Amino acid sequence: MTGKICVLLLIVIACAFGAQAQKSFENDKRSVLDYYRLEPDNALDSEAMRAKVAIEDLKNGYLKIEGAFEGYIEVALFRKKDRSPLLVTSINYCGPVCSSDVSVYQYRDGKMVSAPEATLPHPDEKEINRIYRKKKTKQDEEPEQYAVPLVFELPRYGRTIKVKVDSTYAPSDITIYQLDFKNDEFVLIR
Repeated sequence: MTGKICVLLLIVIACAFGAQAQKSFENDKRSVLDYYRLEPDNALDSEAMRAKVAIEDLKNGYLKIEGAFEGYIEVALFRKKDRSPLLVTSINYCGPVCSSDVSVYQYRDGKMVSAPEATLPHPDEKEINRIYRKKKTKQDEEPEQYAVPLVFELPRYGRTIKVKVDSTYAPSDITIYQLDFKNDEFVLIR
């Protein structure tokens, strides 16, 4: 009898802990800016970058940051059904051609930590080059041995990330693929 009571007690404790974890984001009022400041490499806390928020749209969970670097940073907050946050950052470097480094963070133990790489699916370089060749026009450059330069456009409105070819490389505005946030995950749309 005591074995059954112990098992029942463990089940009740596990259910209560699960319910508490789920409720922890239910009334979460933190904004995209609050979560970005929890990201360990945020540009706003770097004196060397002298970064400032150029666009702060807290209602839509979007930031655009500029500073003492070529390019800009975009930050978008996505919320799962349980209201837990996924923070996506796109660091856009611009020189002769622009390209992006994109990262995804999830909340854990009071800070934002890197989410698994599979969180943002993507086609391989061969597939990207194939899509580019299919969509390019005469004014666009022919892809060489290296990868086509991609820029991630994070959404200020909506839940879709567009992955485009840099406009100096492809003036015809080519979208290679999109990442739509559905059912708590990013879905690749070609």
